[in-house]
Amino acid sequence: MRFRDWLYLINTCDEVMSYIADVGSPVLYAHLDTFHMNIEENSMSGAILAAGSRLGHFHVGENNRKPPGTGFLPWREMVQALKKIDYQGQIVMEPFVLSGGTIGREISVYRDLMPDADLDAEAVKSLQFLRNLLYDLGSEIRGLRIRTNPAILAIQGSDLC
Repeated sequence: MRFRDWLYLINTCDEVMSYIADVGSPVLYAHLDTFHMNIEENSMSGAILAAGSRLGHFHVGENNRKPPGTGFLPWREMVQALKKIDYQGQIVMEPFVLSGGTIGREISVYRDLMPDADLDAEAVKSLQFLRNLLYDLGSEIRGLRIRTNPAILAIQGSDLC
């Protein structure tokens, strides 16, 4: 059984790029998500490079659904690929660490993944992890602004912090 049994149309970057080509619309873009890429892709950076200028949105979360920097995904490699394609879109953190509620049920989070954690503090740490990585790599992703408001959890293209 697949990770989610209703996901069967498009599961890889190659599939979405083929779909984009078939549709032929200049306003259709790829949305990549690191949690799902970890399951489906052979190469995280390879998927980003394959999407290239058609990458329109990028969700970040760890292999275990926790915030970036708490698992084992190849963040340095992925940021280098984003830099190489001159990605200017949003990078949105999408951790799912609490069970219950509509979202917890729908995505099958059956236990709290970070019990007793201060989730706002964890969000800030994760944003700092991503910011440091971007700066350490001498990021020339023009106009990338990292929003540190834990309620927003987004890195958005506009002004380099």
